[in-house]
Amino acid sequence: MIKYASITTGIAAVFCCLIAIMVSMMQFKQAESEGHTAEMMRMSGNARRSGDLQMQEMSERNRNAGILQTTAHIESIRNGDDETINEIESLLRAQDECWNNGDIEGFMSTYWQSEELTFSSGGQTTRGWQQTLDRYKARYHPPENMGRLNFDGLETTLLNDNSALVLGNWHLVMADGEELDGNFTLVLRKTDTGWKIIHDHSSTLEKDETSDADNG
Repeated sequence: MIKYASITTGIAAVFCCLIAIMVSMMQFKQAESEGHTAEMMRMSGNARRSGDLQMQEMSERNRNAGILQTTAHIESIRNGDDETINEIESLLRAQDECWNNGDIEGFMSTYWQSEELTFSSGGQTTRGWQQTLDRYKARYHPPENMGRLNFDGLETTLLNDNSALVLGNWHLVMADGEELDGNFTLVLRKTDTGWKIIHDHSSTLEKDETSDADNG
C-alpha cells in the first residue's frame, strides 16, 4: 500500500508540474499577445498621425497653390495682354475713321451683327444690329451731318480670354460747328470674325447752362 501511495503521490506531483508549466505558457502567450497588440496599436497610432500630417501638408500645399493661381488670375485681369488690348483699341480707331469718312455701315461693322446687340443712350435701349444701324442713319443722314468724331481716355480691361470692358470719352464736332462730348462703356466679345462690340452705353455730357450764360 505504501508503494502504491508513493506512486500516486509522484504522479500527482508530475501532474501539478505539468499544470504549472501550462499555466506559465498561457500567461506568457497572453503577455506576448498583449504586447503585440500594444505594439500594433502604437504603430497604428503613429501611422494615423503620419497620415494626418501628410493630409494636412497636402491640404496646405493645395491651399497655397489655389492662392497662387487666384493671384495670377487677378493679376492677369488687372494687367491684361498688351497685344489683345492693342487689337481692341485699333478696332475703336477704325470706328472713328469710318465715321469721319461718312461710312456708317463701316462704323457698324465693329458691332456684333446679332439681334442680341444692345445700344443704350438717352435713357433708352435699342436692341438688334439692324435697328441700331437704322437709328444712326435716321439721326445722321446725309453723311455730311455726321461731323468729326474722335475718342480718348480709353481704359481697357480684359475680363477673360473672350470678353473685355472699355471705358472712354467721345468728342463730336458737327458740320455747323456745334461740339458734343460724352463718355461710353463698351462690352466686347471675341467672335469667329474678331472682337465685336456686343453692348454700347453712350452718354452725352450736359453743359453747365450757368457757365454758358456767364460766358455769353
